[in-house]
Amino acid sequence: MDSKSAKETISQIAGCVSVEESDKPGYQVEAAFRPEGLPALARALLDRGLYIECLTAADFEDGQVLYYTFNRYEDPLRVLVRAPIEAGQEVPTISHIYSGASWYEREVFEFYDITFRDHGDLRRLLLPEDVDFHPLKKSFGKVAFARTQKAVYGDNLEE
Repeated sequence: MDSKSAKETISQIAGCVSVEESDKPGYQVEAAFRPEGLPALARALLDRGLYIECLTAADFEDGQVLYYTFNRYEDPLRVLVRAPIEAGQEVPTISHIYSGASWYEREVFEFYDITFRDHGDLRRLLLPEDVDFHPLKKSFGKVAFARTQKAVYGDNLEE
């Protein structure tokens, strides 16, 4: 699968908002997805030989964004997927598709307070179990700088 066929495959999955060839160094394809489409996307990419390379998040004034990176060992094809979510919105897990996503989802839960529905073991990894804060949220401590998603990505996150 090359970047053109990857774009075609990804664009046909329910939940896809946009998909394009990436202008970011190291990425061939970049897509924006609604969270409910993430399991179908993960399954399609796994079926085409891609593995999950990373999952992280960012906190903005107007919500949060999940960032999934997928890649392939043979004939590398690096795919970046952005999934904007509202504060408090649950996101479906992909840990039943990619077992390695379990750790990433736990880390995102711990640091950003994003809950992954049907995860099975969503508990803290690094911080003590009794902490009542999420250190990478803009509301934690004295972080005053936060931009909106639109300021960073333009209109690509909207349908």
